[in-house]
Amino acid sequence: MRFVKRNCSTNSPTTKVRPETVISKIVSRSLASSILKSSFFFELGLKVGDDVAKLRNEYGLNSGRHADIHQLAKMRWPGRFSHPGLKDLAREVVGLYIAKPIYVTLSNWENGVLDDYQIEYACINFYASYKIGQKLLVEG
Repeated sequence: MRFVKRNCSTNSPTTKVRPETVISKIVSRSLASSILKSSFFFELGLKVGDDVAKLRNEYGLNSGRHADIHQLAKMRWPGRFSHPGLKDLAREVVGLYIAKPIYVTLSNWENGVLDDYQIEYACINFYASYKIGQKLLVEG
């Protein structure tokens, strides 16, 4: 899988997204909170507890259920992984090879505006987390 710059059907060379603006334009805070607490929503990822805390502390949203794929993999295969990252888990668990360009990994994720590379990186991470979670939780 390669990182390529995408225009995302806009006229600008870089798509700018403010996550808090998108959330507030799509749903109200109470609806977002209801979605996060519903039995249909399940947050999955690496160090997901940090994300749950950030949603609660910075946006006032409470997530109902979540799981850390790092911990799930360690429980499923004791001794196989010591500190696996998403790239390692994706390759080992589901055969997915993902790029983790250092210029995106170390870019400013806190400035409130994500560029195309960051958006693509986040989407790839989401997909990899989903596939790993599916393997660990659903397929057993």
